[in-house]
This record gives sequence, structure tokens and C-alpha cells, in this order.
Amino acid sequence: MLLRESIRYGLAHRDEALKYAMQFGRDLDQPLADRFVGMYVNAWTLDYGEQGREAVRLFLERGHQAGIL
Repeated sequence: MLLRESIRYGLAHRDEALKYAMQFGRDLDQPLADRFVGMYVNAWTLDYGEQGREAVRLFLERGHQAGIL
């Protein structure tokens, strides 16, 4: 529950969160850092829904078929 609330807060205060994250951005400019963060922290982070669950199921199934899992 706390993790979800933390993610919600970060999404609601994106500019502030991005400013904090820029400390660790290895000289990324802000637009690139914003794009990078947006790939990993977004509405899907809170709930990936049925489509996300299906994607994970397919990923695991294919990994098993390939002998990786």
C-alpha cells in the first residue's frame, strides 16, 4: 500500500520527482530524463490491468517454451 501511494505521489508531483531524480541522471538533460522516467513510472506502474497480466503470462509461457524458465 505504501509503495502504491508513493508512486501516486510521484505521478501527481512529476516535476518535483523528476528534479530529485536528476541528481542521479548522469548528465541527462531534463527532457531525456523525463522520457526515461516516463517509460518506467506511469499509470501501468499502479495497475497494469488485464492486458498487462496477459502480457506477463505470455512472457512466462514463451520463456518456458524456449527452455529459459
